[in-house]
Amino acid sequence: MRKEIALHLVNRSPQPNHAGHRFRARRVCRAFFLDHTPQANKPTPATMYRKVMATGSPSKTSAAAELAQKLHEALLRERIVPRFVDSYVVENSREALQVHAVMYRDLLTLLQREALLALSARALEIVYNEPRAQGRSKPRPMRRREAALFRKKFLTALVRQLGWTAGDALDFQRDLQCDSSFLEKARLAASKALTSLEELATQIVHPASKDPHDIKMRPTKN
Repeated sequence: MRKEIALHLVNRSPQPNHAGHRFRARRVCRAFFLDHTPQANKPTPATMYRKVMATGSPSKTSAAAELAQKLHEALLRERIVPRFVDSYVVENSREALQVHAVMYRDLLTLLQREALLALSARALEIVYNEPRAQGRSKPRPMRRREAALFRKKFLTALVRQLGWTAGDALDFQRDLQCDSSFLEKARLAASKALTSLEELATQIVHPASKDPHDIKMRPTKN
């Protein structure tokens, strides 16, 4: 059952656009959007990064670590995943998802990981594309090598904070770097497969009639 909701959460990170220095935006699950409206004295990922980077290279690690910590804390504080599951249960009459404590906990763990993935993808996209000054040079987005280094330090801090195993860390890193075109093809393929299954079910239940109330099972061959 937990995969039933997880199908809604195919969201991955931005990748470099090899035709330029900008990073392509990704579609992130709208159920997991945090309010991106800056509040007074509340730093965003971009402004926080710009502030700590202004002091020199030693701050790069602290910037990545601070971003990882703030994302994790915000996700827990806002309770986006539990609220998403609760609303899904009510809207789709899926109370069974909350009946078994172990199953419900596993579901929340799975979705929490997917939500953190989507949140990290969006935050890194902001950091990558935030123009920043470099001496007397014109402010420009982060270079590809700098982006890779920042992402590495970000992931290292995230793994340390969450106590992940090496396998968990590698899986998260792979998903965060997953190519958008591959994911789009997978989504389309899954959609076609689902349509085919629905059509097959209709053909079996209603082999000769279009009336949904006329249920005549197609005879099976021995």
